[in-house]
Amino acid sequence: MSIVVAQSVPPLRSPYPQQMPVSGQHAFACPVTPTPIVQLATNSIYSAADPKRATINPAARQRYLAKIAPVRSYAKQLVKLANNYRQHALPAFGHCALRWLNDWAVADALSQMDSLQANLGRGPLLSSLALSYLQLNELPGDHTAERVRIENWLARLATDSINFIESRPNAPSSSANHRYWNGLGVAAAGIAANRRDLFDWGMDSYRLGIEQIEVDGALPLELKRGKRARDYHFYAVAPLVMLAELGAANQLDLYAARDGALHRLVQRVIESLQDAAYFETRAGVKQVDFPEGGPPPNRLAWLEPYLARFPNTAWEQQIASRRPLAATKLGGNLTLLFGSEVATVQVQGAR
Repeated sequence: MSIVVAQSVPPLRSPYPQQMPVSGQHAFACPVTPTPIVQLATNSIYSAADPKRATINPAARQRYLAKIAPVRSYAKQLVKLANNYRQHALPAFGHCALRWLNDWAVADALSQMDSLQANLGRGPLLSSLALSYLQLNELPGDHTAERVRIENWLARLATDSINFIESRPNAPSSSANHRYWNGLGVAAAGIAANRRDLFDWGMDSYRLGIEQIEVDGALPLELKRGKRARDYHFYAVAPLVMLAELGAANQLDLYAARDGALHRLVQRVIESLQDAAYFETRAGVKQVDFPEGGPPPNRLAWLEPYLARFPNTAWEQQIASRRPLAATKLGGNLTLLFGSEVATVQVQGAR
C-alpha cells in the first residue's frame, strides 16, 4: 500500500526584501485618512471621433482629472507613507499606512465602478494599494483584524477586476495594456491575501502579454494607437516588468519566457527614447513628442527593478539624471525599493 504525502504549498512572497523596523518611539503625526471613495465613474480622455483613441479631448481630460483626483491623491500619499517606512524603518509610518488602508477597507472603497473607464482603471489603483500593503509585511504589533479586513478587501477588488475583464473577452482592452495593469493589481492582491488563484490570473495576464510581443519587440495592439504608439509601449511595458518581478519573488522566471520576449520589448522601448523612427514607420504617423524632451520619471520607474536584475551601463546613464524614479501605480519610489544595494539583496533573495 503506497502512502501519498501531501506537499504544502509555500505562501506567496512579497517582492520586497525583509524589513527590520527600528525600535523605540518616534514622533510622527499620522494625517487623517482621506474620505474613502466608494463609487467612481470616470470617462475616457480621448476624442470619440478618433478611432485610434490617440487625440485628447481637453474638456474630457479635465472631467476625468476632476473625477479621479481624490483617488489619485489618496494613492500617492499612501505609497509615500509605505515608502517612508521602507526607507527609514520607522513603524510610525507603517502604522499610518496600515490605518489608511484599513479605513478604506472598512468603507469597501472602490467597490462601485460605474463606468467602462473606471472598471478598466481599477487595475492601476489596485496595484498601488496592494504594493503599498506588501511594503508593510514586517510591521511590528498585532494587526490581525486590520490585516484580515484589508486582505479581504483587496481580494474583492481583484475579483471584480477579473470578472470585468473576463466579461469582455473580445475587447482589445482585455488583451492590451489594461489587461497587464489589471493583472499586476490582481497578482499583487493575490500575494497580499495569499490567494494563489488571484496570483495565477496575474501571471496569466503576463503570459498573454508576452505572447503578443513580436520578433522586433513591438506589441501589435499598442501599435494601433497611432501617434501614441510609442507612448503606449512605455505604458504597457511597466506592468509586465513588475509582474515578472512578482513572479521572480515566487520562483517563476518570467523574464526567460518565450525566449526572453520581455527583453525585446524593453530594448525596443528604450531605443525609442532617442529616436521614434521605428514607431513612426510601424504606426504610419509621426509620434507625439515627449514633454520636456523625454518621458516623465513615472514612465521610466520600471527600469529600476529591470536594471537591478540586468545591468546596462548605457541605459543607466540615460536615467541617472531623472532619479529618483517613482510611479504610484508601481508602489512608489522604485529607486528606493529596487535600486542600488536594496535591489541587489532583492535579486539574490528572489531566485
